[in-house]
Amino acid sequence: LFIFGGLSVGAAAMPEAFGWAKAISPQNLTQVLLPFQNNSGASSDGPDWSLGERVNILLMGVDRRPEEKMDDPVRTDTMMVVSIDPNTHTASMLGIPRDLWVPIPLPNNGVLHDRINTANVYGVLRNLPGGGPQLAKDTVSYNLGVKIHYFVMLDFQGFRSEEHTSELQ
Repeated sequence: LFIFGGLSVGAAAMPEAFGWAKAISPQNLTQVLLPFQNNSGASSDGPDWSLGERVNILLMGVDRRPEEKMDDPVRTDTMMVVSIDPNTHTASMLGIPRDLWVPIPLPNNGVLHDRINTANVYGVLRNLPGGGPQLAKDTVSYNLGVKIHYFVMLDFQGFRSEEHTSELQ
């Protein structure tokens, strides 16, 4: 995950060295996210493309052990918010310390206080709507004051094998 983060930051700093970094545009970003939109062309949770709103994506790296199943609750070792501005064709990235002590908002207006990397676990264990990823998105939104539209969750196995892919929702 540190390598991925370093490459991403390096790509933003030297777009000529990485052709894919220059290729970000509102048009191709819309095509990438199109499968996650409803029939009207707008995502129920996504940004308003016509207003040029930023797209905010929560990247979560989890340390899933080999004996754990895909739907077992796991803490996030790495959390980063990637924000893409379709107007300026730029992206920014913010790393979130995994041991940051924060309020974790619950759907029933309750609040837990714990490390930010436990939000995914609480969402799974409490069987909340959207599960752990949704609670992690809500927690980051609540504490940083930015809407998180999508998430990507990956584990070490995703780096080792082409059979496993990350989720974008």
